Amino acid sequence: TTVGISKGKIETPPSATQRVFQHTPFVERLLKENGMRKIFEQRILTELETVMLSARADLIENGALLCSIGLPMFNRQMQELLRFPPRLLQTCLQIRLQTAVNLNSAALAQVDQLIEDIRDSLAVACRVKRSFTEVTKPMSFWNPEVQLDAEYDHTLRSCLKMYFWLLQRKLKITSERGNIKDFGILEAQWPFMLEVVRDIDGGSYEMALQFCQQTRNHVHEWTRVIARLLKGPPAFDTMSSRDLAKWVGRVLQTTRTPILKGQRLVRTIQEAVANSTDYVFSNAHSLFARLVDTKHTLVYTAGEWETRGLYIFGSEAITSKPHLARSLLSNCI
Repeated sequence: TTVGISKGKIETPPSATQRVFQHTPFVERLLKENGMRKIFEQRILTELETVMLSARADLIENGALLCSIGLPMFNRQMQELLRFPPRLLQTCLQIRLQTAVNLNSAALAQVDQLIEDIRDSLAVACRVKRSFTEVTKPMSFWNPEVQLDAEYDHTLRSCLKMYFWLLQRKLKITSERGNIKDFGILEAQWPFMLEVVRDIDGGSYEMALQFCQQTRNHVHEWTRVIARLLKGPPAFDTMSSRDLAKWVGRVLQTTRTPILKGQRLVRTIQEAVANSTDYVFSNAHSLFARLVDTKHTLVYTAGEWETRGLYIFGSEAITSKPHLARSLLSNCI
């Protein structure tokens, strides 16, 4: 029994960011190296981060003495060292994106290689962002006054969108070959996506949107397939009971595993995304009185939500953790 899943037309690939980077021989050689992630994490990141942390510790310990004798706390070279990893990686990400945008071949091996390249690049980029944010955090006598390039987060979002676009293309190729692994492929990406989207502005929204759309499409297609199979084989009237039993067995064997994986993936997405419930109160005054009694507080969003007629309330603990309120309102996973 052959099960065919129609994927429809694939969307056009996301475009790279507007800034054009020059392909330097150093960056090209770095990209050709096997294991760019290993090079960044074991050499560039680890060694440079160790140096910067040591410099921070020295300045915190001896900052007062340096100020008293009139020596500068920072110099241009130290700031350039701090900017070096994100700038280098941003260039690498741009080249990866451009390579994917120019993809002409529909060969599965090439798509898999691009997925692996962008996956490694995203993992390293998020690691670089976390490290940069931690090292440049102002402390006593330590204020490097350097920030990530405004294009850095935009590049990360572009890579994330490209990653999902390549996954969509891979699903189409595998389905055309009759290899139905839609839900398994998507499910395998979930842990990695959870790890990287926390460091990408708007990443959780993009992840939720893509997973919901892709899963909905696959569930819809499988529903159509099952509805067609329930009508029975074409030669149903002339088949013997033994042949019909064999046909039913083949259908169950073909559809059981994908359906179970689909159910598991849907439950995972629901648990992560569908985390709210609607209530209707006939008497709002009693609700507000109860919120006052339990010391809940109104979270003011400078009109962002209030102008839509929406008001946010949080528990008493939210007053001492305003960053938590921002995180909860800006993330959907």
